[in-house]
Amino acid sequence: MEVRRKSSQLLLGIVAVCEELARSGTLLVGGTGYRTSLLLTVESVNGGFTVRQVEEPLDGDLNVPSVREMFSPGGAPRALKLTATGSDMHDVVREEAREVFGLPSDTDVTYITELESTSSPRP
Repeated sequence: MEVRRKSSQLLLGIVAVCEELARSGTLLVGGTGYRTSLLLTVESVNGGFTVRQVEEPLDGDLNVPSVREMFSPGGAPRALKLTATGSDMHDVVREEAREVFGLPSDTDVTYITELESTSSPRP
């Protein structure tokens, strides 16, 4: 999303996506997932970078006030849009899961809640 300098550190504004996916036979099964804006404070150490701090937005008001504080005036609207719509970030994660699990590229995600609602009740 954005990179800003703060003295000797860099502030990296990102939108992270996480989703639980597994293979069950021919199904690509989805569990929980989320996407959120994060602000990473990194520092150059011995020729590499070390994350010193990770800031997450506060709950409430769709995270708008805290995302506006975390990001620059140009980065905040982009971060809010991506976290609200998801863009195609979840699609990329699912495409990778299909490839890793050896499933056809057109395999739909079946969510655990869908499987639970179709299973027969136990005696």
